[in-house]
Order: sequence, then C-alpha cells, then structure tokens
Amino acid sequence: MIMEKLIKIGRELGIKDDHKYVMVRCPECHNERWVRIDKQPMKCYRCSRPTSLLGALTDERRSKLSTAIKRRIELFGLPKEFYRNLSGSNNPMFGKQQTIASIEKNRQSNKRNWESPEYQDKWAKANLYPHVKQNKPEHEIEDYLKYSGVEFVGDGRFWIGYPPRNPDFIHRKNRKIVEFFGNYWHKPKDELDRVNHYKKYGWDCLVIWESIYNNDKELIIARIKEFVQ
Repeated sequence: MIMEKLIKIGRELGIKDDHKYVMVRCPECHNERWVRIDKQPMKCYRCSRPTSLLGALTDERRSKLSTAIKRRIELFGLPKEFYRNLSGSNNPMFGKQQTIASIEKNRQSNKRNWESPEYQDKWAKANLYPHVKQNKPEHEIEDYLKYSGVEFVGDGRFWIGYPPRNPDFIHRKNRKIVEFFGNYWHKPKDELDRVNHYKKYGWDCLVIWESIYNNDKELIIARIKEFVQ
C-alpha cells in the first residue's frame, strides 16, 4: 500500500517534470529510491547493471562498489554473469585464436541457419525492422511496376544464397532481380559482386544506379519492364 506522505511531485525532488513519485524499495539490494508512480517497480540502477561490467574483482574495484552490492556479494557470492564482458588478460580467450576447423564449423552452422526461412525472418526482425525503410525512388519503382509481377522485398523478407543477400525487387516467376543502388552507399565494384552472387543461385540481376534513374526515370522504368519479362 502506498502511503500518501511518501508521494511527491518531481519538481520537489529536483526533477524537471510534474509527475508524481513514490518511495519504493529495490527487491534486490533493498535500497530505497524515488520512482514515478505510473512506472512499474524495478531493480535500481546499480542492481540492473551489476558488477559484470567491472571485469575481475580487484581490490581497487571492490573499494568502489556500493555498500549494497558488497552486501549482496557477501550474502550470495559473485553472480554468474560477473565475469561477462571480460577484456585483456582476464578474458579466457586472451592470446588464443580460432582454428581453421572451428572457423569452418561456425561457417557451416551459420549457412544451415540461413537456409531456414524462420531464421531469416527472426534475424530481419531483430536487425532490420523497423530501421530499414523503403526510400522514395523505391516507392516510385514499385508503383510503376505493380502490374508487372515485380515485388519489393528489400526490407529483409527475402534472402538469396550464403553469405545471404537481400535484393530490392524480385520477379519470382522469371527469377529476375532489380537492385537500386544509391551512389552514396555503393561503389562500382558492388554491382559486379551482387550480379555474380545472384547468378550462382540462378537469378538474373539488373542494377539501377540512383544518378542514372534521376536523369531519365521513364527510360529506366521501360528498361526494367523489358528486363523482367
């Protein structure tokens, strides 16, 4: 039960807002702190970011720990995640290198994963959505070609080969690919690399450069229509 005397306005606490704050106790270290009344109680800052970022627990670092964290270590010992993110000589892999066999094993494992549509979709949702969005020229091309069997898949919904490549537009029936390259993001050598990659897996690719498209849009659209047929 929240006691009325423990509720304060943010400005009373030096916070530049008018939200109501209540004094709560951290379930981990039992420190009391002010939390917005419309927020769910959670671990305090020091408990939610434990000593895992500190590396090895040297005497110097131990002296800098808060009293609450010291008490937790005394009661429960070092947490399992304490030695996570180690660097330098504290890292178990320090001075070691992967063998050629282990590198190849990891590559084959990643390749098998990418053959699964479920893995592709999961990876795209975690790394692309909603960061990758269709730009204005791609919207225009999609509108011009919506009756030509061409679909936009540049948001990560369709991948080809390994290492996986995500084309911008595809014509599934005729196995044709149209890539739209921005001059800022791509280099001339990228065109040949992308064309050869898709060709290995039975797809023909046409690369459209942004500068050429902006000079004569009608000609480029006609060229794409001819290519995908």
